[in-house]
Amino acid sequence: GLGAFATYRFVTERSILAMPEVMIGLTPDAGSSFLFQNAPGFSGLRAMLTGQRFNGNTAIKLGFADYMIYSSELELFLQKLTELQPNEINFFLSTYKQSYEFDNKTLKQIADIYQASSVAKIIEKLRKSKYNWAVCDFKTILKACPFSLEVTYRAWHLKLPTQEAVLTRDLLLISHLIQRADFLEGVRAAIIDKDHNPRWNQASISESEINSCFDY
Repeated sequence: GLGAFATYRFVTERSILAMPEVMIGLTPDAGSSFLFQNAPGFSGLRAMLTGQRFNGNTAIKLGFADYMIYSSELELFLQKLTELQPNEINFFLSTYKQSYEFDNKTLKQIADIYQASSVAKIIEKLRKSKYNWAVCDFKTILKACPFSLEVTYRAWHLKLPTQEAVLTRDLLLISHLIQRADFLEGVRAAIIDKDHNPRWNQASISESEINSCFDY
């Protein structure tokens, strides 16, 4: 999360990134929702709710990286950097800057599913969808913590104007979520027992519970 705000952000064809906090009862934090909220269309919301892994190409599309360097060229790239004068670096890096973008068809498909008035409606759309990626999303989102999904959905829609504001809100959200039993269960399933079968709290979620996570 924090690394995505570095001045120079590099990925390779082997890079794998993710903010899968919904899978352990939390929500994407460290300011990452600032990038997700500014990603094209509803691609950021999709990534947050599914905790999906994405490669270097998609990282650039989502706004988490700027430069693509093949892993086989890394050693030569780093060596070249040490040989450059400070005033030569920006021009050198510009040759690696990429502008990968989601195509309109993909963005429309994502919007067809994720432009919905609730998490429940998103899940229902995924259940009925014939898109191959949506079938995978459906299986994945069902593994996430229901309460985390609601908080994450709310956070993405309550777009904040600055990185600082998002970091402050993320601290608030995480401070609430780590006190819930779902977080302990998520850590148990993912890290301690590693059975990857969390038993989330299935009680109905009230608006007041969600609102309380956003109360300063």
